[in-house]
Amino acid sequence: MLKKIGPDSTGVVSIQDQTDETLSWITFPKTQIAANPQEWTDVPFTIKIPKSAGYGYYFAVQFVLSNNSSANAKVAGSGAVPILLTVNRPGAKAEGQLVLFNTDSLINEYLPVSFTTMIKSTGNIYIKPHGDIFIRGFGDSEIGTIEVNTAQGAILPGAVRVFNSTWDDGFVVSEPVIDNGRYLTDAKGNVVKHLVIHWDRLTHFRIGKYTASLLMVYDNGKRDAVIESTTSFWVFPYKIFAVFILALIIFLIVIRLLLKWYVRKAIKKAGKK
Repeated sequence: MLKKIGPDSTGVVSIQDQTDETLSWITFPKTQIAANPQEWTDVPFTIKIPKSAGYGYYFAVQFVLSNNSSANAKVAGSGAVPILLTVNRPGAKAEGQLVLFNTDSLINEYLPVSFTTMIKSTGNIYIKPHGDIFIRGFGDSEIGTIEVNTAQGAILPGAVRVFNSTWDDGFVVSEPVIDNGRYLTDAKGNVVKHLVIHWDRLTHFRIGKYTASLLMVYDNGKRDAVIESTTSFWVFPYKIFAVFILALIIFLIVIRLLLKWYVRKAIKKAGKK
């Protein structure tokens, strides 16, 4: 079954019910295929592009269970394979614009630090931006690299796509609690986390201000176009420091009281003489 697909910010194919003449461009030699368990199955098809066509067209081949299928077949839902077709002609424009690049929180008590990269395709054909986030710490030294869009996901014209990345290369990291292979959640449905010490990363104790630099590229038909941005964030275990400062204040108060007691005792003893 052939369908049109539309833009989706999460990268998930959005299948549309609309039909037009472009669906007739694609033909299949067979209307049914037999897919054996745990095996690859090739599905040949032909695309006939008219001379009037230009720029981008986006389809999805949707596979559904046939009425003649075996009673033992078990299929949940239906599979869909996207087809991204670009017809090169004068006026084709592959262009992307950075909408947002930041961290989920300016101050992070521990790693991981989550990054959100949002890019819009402003041209008339799809783009596939990919690249890295470079983490720099004190002295502007590079201490980490995070890949963005390693799967080479496409952004359709007019669509905005969000890429989520995580930096978790630290000595102390807040990680989800896993119970029987599942994330443990609290009464509100939030994932329960605990601190994990990675002794193999003893030199990766993260604290202070850091800078994240985004560098992504995509092919605009002529050269590699660049998308760049920079943001800053802090890693600061404020709860531990709060406990430390509180303990220090209590210690100083106790020392002061002891000194006052000692001075009064010394004065009293000297008066008796």
